[in-house]
Amino acid sequence: LLDRAVSALLLAVSAGALVRAFSGAEWAASAAIAALLAFCVLGRGLLKMRERLLLAVAIALTVAEVASGDRPGAVIWDALDRAAFLAAFMLLIGVLRDAAATSGSVAASGRWLTRQPPGRRYGALGSGGHAMAVLLNVGALNLLAPLIQAGVQAGRDAGEPPDISAIKERRQFSALLRGFATAILWAPTTVTQAMLANLFPGADPWRVIGGGLGLAAVLGVAGYVEDR
Repeated sequence: LLDRAVSALLLAVSAGALVRAFSGAEWAASAAIAALLAFCVLGRGLLKMRERLLLAVAIALTVAEVASGDRPGAVIWDALDRAAFLAAFMLLIGVLRDAAATSGSVAASGRWLTRQPPGRRYGALGSGGHAMAVLLNVGALNLLAPLIQAGVQAGRDAGEPPDISAIKERRQFSALLRGFATAILWAPTTVTQAMLANLFPGADPWRVIGGGLGLAAVLGVAGYVEDR
């Protein structure tokens, strides 16, 4: 019963935040905030130590704002509105990540990327890690890293010199991490871009995406040249 109630509250947070984001409706924001606060109360037993510490800090800051703030009501409402948006963002990204992580096609793509010949391996892992980071977020590392390690271990078992295996492993992980890291420059499915869009609502999203993609491409080429 508790799991169903918590799931319903999180679904309400997501639905309310989506309606709020696309329509600007105040009632949707109120519904999302109410559901989020109810989750914090009803689901407190499900929270780990880190989440409890962060919640305690948030409560302390709220009390401090009420005690000393000029317009505490408006500040707290704005903070709760953003909190509901970010909570919904993380929930929806989690749904996308779980669906992709259990996909046979995604797993097959990961195996294909890690089995490319040396000349194409950096480009494949860099671009593949970048693309999977958009869908899987940190799950991209969880998917591809074991495949890289398995391939390196297979080379060792076949009699490959240890120093050569170490170089291959380092180059592949370097390509994967660089491709993964540059996704935050533009991808709207990353926490960084969600935060920026929420903090600077007047920013042109297409300029952000275009500039971020351009910078990611420059870094990708620089990484490839350095690898070669």
